[in-house]
Amino acid sequence: MTEKNGKQVEGLRVFPYPNRDRAAITVCRVTEPYGPGSGEVVSVGCTLKGKPEEPSWVVHVPVELALEVGDAIKSAADKRGSQASQYRVLATSGDSTQSRIFNSITDAVSFVVGSVPRGVDPWATHQIEEVK
Repeated sequence: MTEKNGKQVEGLRVFPYPNRDRAAITVCRVTEPYGPGSGEVVSVGCTLKGKPEEPSWVVHVPVELALEVGDAIKSAADKRGSQASQYRVLATSGDSTQSRIFNSITDAVSFVVGSVPRGVDPWATHQIEEVK
């Protein structure tokens, strides 16, 4: 985790544009982006100047919405459209079961693994099934 302008920045990832030498999309998690007490966000930025740590513009997505926004981005980019398989994650807690649909098995597994505390077996409370 690095500190920039008093904000904690974690996990900076850089995705270079395929046909532009100095352009890139950046993604990272920012703690307290608007000062003490403000909620964490996933920051998506763009640079055309070759400075990924200083993007020209950014969009802050509250962490509570990040998975859903990511699903929407993947869905918009998916050329296979409605023919693609979807995957349902079933999460059981006590007597209740909740489900969530994902457009790729990778996203479904990432959600399951990321939704339980470290040291807890995610497959004890979650299962994935293909939806056709």
